[in-house]
Amino acid sequence: MKKAIMLMVLLLCFSAAIHESAIAAPMHANQESALLQKCLQYQRVLTTRADCLPSQRTLLALTLAAAEVAPVDPAEYLQVYEQAGILVFYRRTSDTAFTWSGTEWANDHRTTYTYAGGSRVSDQISQTWSGTQWDNTSRLTFTYDGSSRLSTMTSQTWVSSAWANQTQSTYTYDGSGNAIELLTQQWQTSAWVNFAKTTMTYSGGRIATSTSQSWVSSAWVNASKTTFTYNVGGFLIETLMQNWQSSSWVNSMRFTSTFDLAGYETQSVTQMWSGSDWTNTYKNDYSYDGDDNEILDVRSMWAGSLWMATDADTSKYTTGTLVEEVSYGILTNMLHSTQYTYDASANLIEDITKSSPVGGDWTNESRDVYVYESYLDVTEMAASKIPDGFEVQNYPNPFNAGTVITYSLKKDAHVRVAICNVLGQTVATVVDADQTLGVHRVVWNGLDDRGGQVASGIYLFRVQAGEASQVRKMVLLR
Repeated sequence: MKKAIMLMVLLLCFSAAIHESAIAAPMHANQESALLQKCLQYQRVLTTRADCLPSQRTLLALTLAAAEVAPVDPAEYLQVYEQAGILVFYRRTSDTAFTWSGTEWANDHRTTYTYAGGSRVSDQISQTWSGTQWDNTSRLTFTYDGSSRLSTMTSQTWVSSAWANQTQSTYTYDGSGNAIELLTQQWQTSAWVNFAKTTMTYSGGRIATSTSQSWVSSAWVNASKTTFTYNVGGFLIETLMQNWQSSSWVNSMRFTSTFDLAGYETQSVTQMWSGSDWTNTYKNDYSYDGDDNEILDVRSMWAGSLWMATDADTSKYTTGTLVEEVSYGILTNMLHSTQYTYDASANLIEDITKSSPVGGDWTNESRDVYVYESYLDVTEMAASKIPDGFEVQNYPNPFNAGTVITYSLKKDAHVRVAICNVLGQTVATVVDADQTLGVHRVVWNGLDDRGGQVASGIYLFRVQAGEASQVRKMVLLR
């Protein structure tokens, strides 16, 4: 359904574009780039569905303009972002939780956020309502490295009118940007002292193991280990948790997942190690609608020799957006419903949870209200430099059955080739691996990551090699 809606939007856009020359006002070519001129023209004449968000509409305008003008200089895109206000982003500034007093909503707790730039949170403060005012309880502060990756996270509590240090986590990354170590320290008197450490390994761009250690008597001692296993499609099918005992790893817990041919997770099973074999404990069975949305999650517990259903969650969507979740407690015969409300820019602004015995009246339980601010972050685009020798193209374009994406690397790098729709959402990842310098080719056959065919329309493919990246457009015609 979502694909059909997007295709309808694109067709409407192209229909409007046919009449553009007769409607658009003349522009001054010497003052604005061709891309900006064309983008503004499309913005004036596009006809879209009533439920098409403003941000989606402006992105469509930019996509169509780029398809026609074919700019090669990233600075042209930057100019459009700055002058036309394309793709305004939103970041949450606060979320406030309320509880139902029986007659009205009463303040309970809230979290406020400040930012270091873009979407990077620098400060997160939690407070509780005393009855007359908000009182500080805890605080998280974040720092980032030169690549905008999380560097440290510091936890503090409010003590005697001041923030007191509690714990600090420090992150270390490898050359491909993977987090390979998380060091946790505790504040003692006047210094940070080691407490725990987690080390991660990767294989094929995916996390393979996560090993946790504790600081004991001035040395690191093994504590627990998690091993991740994937199928040939790249989906996580097993998570194995083990504990360190004496001198070896001993099984503790295991999660296994089953996927259908379309790549949807249909079942997950939790098992505990009895000492000699695995014993079932919990199971989740999932169902989906025709628009790839999960609509049912049935939870069961192992009752000695068979599964006994205990809870079931159903989800309702409107044009692909989650609007309501209803949980049914089979053993308690209770219903819990959470309804979600969004603003015109698709930001979640409120959710309300109610409960009811089956067949009874609904009673309010809790409410969360979210507040956002808009911002235009062009720093990444402004800083983007395309190195010599980093060439990207695809052929044929437009295409039907498939297209070959070709790119050349000036040096060895970790490469990620992603296919995105016009909303910037990743449809498929066709390359995610370390590659050597030289020319490389990959075929995209018009399938998403789950193996389903995507709809006709305009798509973007992004080739990222190390710190450099290029984006190109292509048209799929079925």
